[in-house]
Amino acid sequence: MIRLSFLFVVLLFTCLSSRGQDTIKPISEIKQKAPAIDTTSKDLKPRNPKTATLLSLFPGLGQAYNRKYWKMPIIYGGLGVLGYVFNNNRVLYNQNLKQYEASGFTDAFALSELEAYRKNMEINVIMMAGVYLLQIIDANVDAHLSGFDISDDLSLDIQPSFINHANGNFSAGVGLKLHLF
Repeated sequence: MIRLSFLFVVLLFTCLSSRGQDTIKPISEIKQKAPAIDTTSKDLKPRNPKTATLLSLFPGLGQAYNRKYWKMPIIYGGLGVLGYVFNNNRVLYNQNLKQYEASGFTDAFALSELEAYRKNMEINVIMMAGVYLLQIIDANVDAHLSGFDISDDLSLDIQPSFINHANGNFSAGVGLKLHLF
């Protein structure tokens, strides 16, 4: 217990003494920072999330509205591959269905193949719906975040601080300062 209280007193005096080293600069010496310019996008106007969502009902248009053109081939590629796999499973399902009917509905192997192709088609439909919904959500979130400040000037500074109470006493602590500009 003595060690803990000694450590607390040392930390308290460290905070108190480090605060005394700050110097106040005259206003003439303070340099004005130029405002941060976002170089990642040419248009700083925020996008309307409702418009982006409505446009994304047709795949890729929401991303085009948000000027994220590089996402469009990913969406069309995903939907195209899933559509191709769905069609391939549909063709194989129909072939095995004819084979199963020709066997007089007694071939157990053809029945298991039918069930596997039907299961694969259902999974592909779920995955295509997932990609479709994901691109709608992506367009909406991207439109919401289009006005978000991503400049390099965001910083968090941890330093000792003092609280001046109404009775004239001071108490020491640790303060956080968030510099936004």
